[in-house]
Amino acid sequence: MDIQVGYKLFVKKKSEKQRAEILGMRSTTKGMEYYVHYIDLNRRLDEWVSYDLLDLDDPTQIEIPKKKKKIEDTKVVKKTTDNPEEEIKIKTREEEYKIKNIKNLVFGDYLVEPWYFSPYPKEIAESETVYICEFCLYYFGDLKHFKDHAKVCDLRHPPGREIYRHNGLAFFELDGYVEKKYCRNLALLSKLFLDHKSLYYD
Repeated sequence: MDIQVGYKLFVKKKSEKQRAEILGMRSTTKGMEYYVHYIDLNRRLDEWVSYDLLDLDDPTQIEIPKKKKKIEDTKVVKKTTDNPEEEIKIKTREEEYKIKNIKNLVFGDYLVEPWYFSPYPKEIAESETVYICEFCLYYFGDLKHFKDHAKVCDLRHPPGREIYRHNGLAFFELDGYVEKKYCRNLALLSKLFLDHKSLYYD
């Protein structure tokens, strides 16, 4: 059966079947994979699954989206509105179903699986593992460049002013206008684990 984006069907899990919506497709050396969002579950559980995990036994359980009529002035939706709050809502909606783009993340001694999409540069996101400097939060798509950076990075704590310290825990206050790069890197990193967060930067 030809499965397309927008189809809703059951996906075979370890001990049960979970209804999901197809959000994306890709061709791999092992065959087609489908990016699914499990309906009524948190988006951090979205994942790529292989074709054989799609339950296609009962066609009546497969919901096919209705074809939308073409509208001549569809560009109106993407127009900048006069209302800043409305514009933010539109942009947030556009990002709501973006496919998770970072597979693995190394931060210090930890290997982490991100939960959500974050707009890292394409060449970084396409890497099997992304390495984050635990001091300046800059990102690298391969271990060699990360190690080269670690030798020259002169930060050993966040920039800014330390405002609290207790039992090995410290808080720093910094000016986003002054520390633009650090704040950008922090925002990109935090977006991987925060569902409702919008990023706007040059």
